[in-house]
Amino acid sequence: MDKVYSDARSALAGLVKDGMTIMAGGFGLCG
Repeated sequence: MDKVYSDARSALAGLVKDGMTIMAGGFGLCG
């Protein structure tokens, strides 16, 4: 993956549909 996007909206364009849930995590105190 070598693409750099200026914002989250352009990065997720075409991937996110209505009603989807995005889950993100990290580790320890970072997430």
